[in-house]
Amino acid sequence: DKEAFDISLLKWTQKSNLGENFNSGPEEVLTETETVLASPKTVVLMPKQDKLIRIIVNDAEESKKDYSYRLIINQLPNKEVGQQKNTVNLLFKISLPIFVYSDAIKTFEKMKVEHKVVNENGKKFLLLTNNDTQHVQIQDLTWGKFQKSVNQYILPGVTNKIELPNDFKVDEKNSLSIGSDKGTLKIEK
Repeated sequence: DKEAFDISLLKWTQKSNLGENFNSGPEEVLTETETVLASPKTVVLMPKQDKLIRIIVNDAEESKKDYSYRLIINQLPNKEVGQQKNTVNLLFKISLPIFVYSDAIKTFEKMKVEHKVVNENGKKFLLLTNNDTQHVQIQDLTWGKFQKSVNQYILPGVTNKIELPNDFKVDEKNSLSIGSDKGTLKIEK
């Protein structure tokens, strides 16, 4: 049985979402682009078959400005499966980050990321603002006894808001440790 997939590549940006309706990270915005392309647009796979998807940088200078993209792979419905009665058909969608770098990849220690703790509507949050030209993928936080697994991207110019426990107190003795895809950053108070 063969499976078909639709392939697209979209420009990926984020908008800081710091209002009351904040859920789990910045708002993700995907838009059409001709700067970076995926080829082919459709892939048909037989069982145990591999296919290569090419990422084509159509405009190198513009791609470095846009910087962040998402490769979207949508499984297309199989007509034969749809004919069966009393079945549930599941299709999957995969979204993979694609980054075009204009400079060498920085370690987290060399990036410009600001942090502060704020109180909002009776809750405490850690705000992390990425003032750098490269993304960072926050993976975990440790601050004294507080530990949290995060796994969120923060693109350049975006602020992410991470909820802290209500009884959380900034302890001057303990440093904030932020684990990321680019290493660990320790912030001493």
